[in-house]
Amino acid sequence: MHRHLSGWPELPEPTPIPISTATTPPAKAKTVVVNLLQALLTGEPAPEHSGAAALRAEFTAIRAAFPDATLAIVHQIAEGDLVGTHATISGTHTGPLHGIAPTGRPVEWSLLILNRVSEGRVIEHRGNVGWMDVLGKIGVLPPAPGSE
Repeated sequence: MHRHLSGWPELPEPTPIPISTATTPPAKAKTVVVNLLQALLTGEPAPEHSGAAALRAEFTAIRAAFPDATLAIVHQIAEGDLVGTHATISGTHTGPLHGIAPTGRPVEWSLLILNRVSEGRVIEHRGNVGWMDVLGKIGVLPPAPGSE
């Protein structure tokens, strides 16, 4: 069991992500992930990726709240069948976001994801979108120190 702060619940043991034999070359795997992210952000049709169901739902909300959103890849690495991506999304909050009324504020936030790619498809997805940062920048929460 991991050490934790007093009063916090016990943390489960992390589930390791095994590295398997890649069936998609790393450069191609990186392109698969970038193309999927761009299609999800713009709402363009994208091939079905079994590991991207959660992404589809979240990007639908992002498109509705930030219709002018753009995606920029900051860093991307591939090892075996895993692709790690750090990207930023920028847009203006002109639509509702999970029940939050539009503010008209411009926002940029980070997206950190790890995808497993096999045979040209994302088969597993894990990620972290900086929603706390977004909520601070649109005024729902106090902005994070240094985020402005």
